[in-house]
Amino acid sequence: MIAYIRKIFLSPASFFMATICLLLACNKDVTPIPDTPKGNIFFFNGSFALTGEINMPKSQTNFILMDSQDSTYHYNFYFGASKYPYFDQGYLYTYPYLKGQWPTYWQIPAGNHTFRLVDSSSSILDNTVVDLDARKPMAVVYADSCGIFRSLVAADDYSPVNGKMGLRIINMSPVDGQIFLTVNNEIQQTLPASTHMGDHTGFIPMDVSRQDTLSVKAFSVSDSSTVLGRTLLMVLPGHAYTLLMTGYSDNRSSSYVDPRTGNTVSLQSNFAITPLSNF
Repeated sequence: MIAYIRKIFLSPASFFMATICLLLACNKDVTPIPDTPKGNIFFFNGSFALTGEINMPKSQTNFILMDSQDSTYHYNFYFGASKYPYFDQGYLYTYPYLKGQWPTYWQIPAGNHTFRLVDSSSSILDNTVVDLDARKPMAVVYADSCGIFRSLVAADDYSPVNGKMGLRIINMSPVDGQIFLTVNNEIQQTLPASTHMGDHTGFIPMDVSRQDTLSVKAFSVSDSSTVLGRTLLMVLPGHAYTLLMTGYSDNRSSSYVDPRTGNTVSLQSNFAITPLSNF
């Protein structure tokens, strides 16, 4: 190409100068554009009302809008991925999915974001503002109590300690009253005496000397003879875990009137403890 340019357009002197400029341009340092820090976020559906809506015949996808108020957003999944996270019959309880006890995360630019949970009729159920830190994975948990929605944002630091694990408790269960936990049939003095809907702890240090599987049970403070729910938690020293409580127990009324639709909704006992591995 240089020979062609010389032949057609340039005198020998001009060709020499053009060649020097071209060589200098090729050797010029290029300053890369800095990457925008990314944060990791995970969404959990602990809502009885939302799960019931998703499981209805011909249900629509329930999107979680990010920095948008377009509650009519829809997407044809045959042509690619949605630009927003969502819950549907494929992602009923989590977005993205779980790998065993481990959440997978949706990566987005760190910083302030507003998330709006939308139902299948395009009504906004919840507004959540988060400050996503690139150094800390974040969980957003959705739940409802008789059709009234709320969310909880958890983003906690954890520093590994030899011979210990970290255990975080998140209670988003609309059970009446307080709940307490036992681990291997014992009340742990390091854990809260009880929690209620909306409570969450940081990662509480607990002694663990080896790989182990812990038996966890939940009880109502008002009835310590009845197990609300139970789970197994696989643990290792130096790691951190979450026990996430959601759902109703038998001590609630059998139905409620949906504040959005006016319909009577029958309740079923669906209390659950979901174990998560975080670090």
